[in-house]
Formats: sequence, structure tokens, C-alpha cells
Amino acid sequence: LDSSHHELQQVMTRSFKMRRVRFKDEHTDSAERTKMHEEIDQTTDQRKIASLTKHILSLQANIEDLKKVAETHKSRAQHFEDENHHLTSVVEQENSRHNVILGEHAAVTRLCAQFAKKVTSLQVEILEQKNFCKTNHVGKDDRDELDALQDRHISLHRLCSRLTKKNKEMQLIVDESGTKQY
Repeated sequence: LDSSHHELQQVMTRSFKMRRVRFKDEHTDSAERTKMHEEIDQTTDQRKIASLTKHILSLQANIEDLKKVAETHKSRAQHFEDENHHLTSVVEQENSRHNVILGEHAAVTRLCAQFAKKVTSLQVEILEQKNFCKTNHVGKDDRDELDALQDRHISLHRLCSRLTKKNKEMQLIVDESGTKQY
């Protein structure tokens, strides 16, 4: 706008100077001829002023359009920033969940190892009792103890199988959760 205003002032100054020069050079012209030149100059100036005014209005409209575009971009940037914040929060929650699953899986793995040791130990004990029964005269109390040990072994073996199955399920969850890491 400032440059258009400056250009308008230059046009008006130039027109005024040209009229004075013409008037001085054409001292022999009549008053009517001078008046005609002034009217031509005035018409030319009016056309230039109209053109510059149109240009200024066009620039103002462009400025308003650019303001609207800038506001739209600002709004979209805020939306993307909000969405990024939300996704960051989701990622943090998923990572936290994954860490909890890893901890639970490690605990189940330790339990499985402990039960596997107990089952193995009980199996060794049962074999020792069976060998003892074969080589010695076995009383009812010894047979009852052996039966109790076998029942305990079966129960622990089933529990160990369930824990192993649960551990495999947790491993799948851990693997799936691990693939979702961001």
C-alpha cells in the first residue's frame, strides 16, 4: 500500500511538472490550447489514479485472503499438535503396558522353573521309594506314603503344565506387544 501511494504521488508530481514545462515551451499557444492540454493531463491523471486505486483495492483483498489462509494454517497446526500429544500419550501407555507384561512374564517363567524343579525332585523321590519297595518288605504305611507322593507328583505335574501353557500364552502377548513398540 505504501509503495502504491508513493507511486500515485510520483505520477501526480510528474504530471504537474509536465504541464508547467509545456506551458513555458508553448508560450505562443493560446489560452484555449493551454486549457485543452490541462484537460488532457487531468484525464490522464484521473485514469492513472483510478488504475492505482483499483490496484490498491486488489492488494487489500489479497491481504485479507492471506490472513484467512494464515488463520486456517494456524488452526490446522494446533490440531496436529493436539493429535501428536494424544498419540504420544497412547505410546507411553502402550510402552508402560508392555513393561508390565514383561514383568509378569518374567515372574511366571521363574514360577515355572521352580515348579519344574519340584516336580523333578518329587519324581526322583518316587523312584527312590519304588526301588526301596522292591528291595524291602513294604508295609501299608510305606505304600500309603508312596501313593501320597505319586498323587502330589501328578498334581504338581498338572500345575506345571498349566503354568507352562500360561507362560507360552504370555510369551505370545509379549511378542505381540513388542511388535507394537513405537
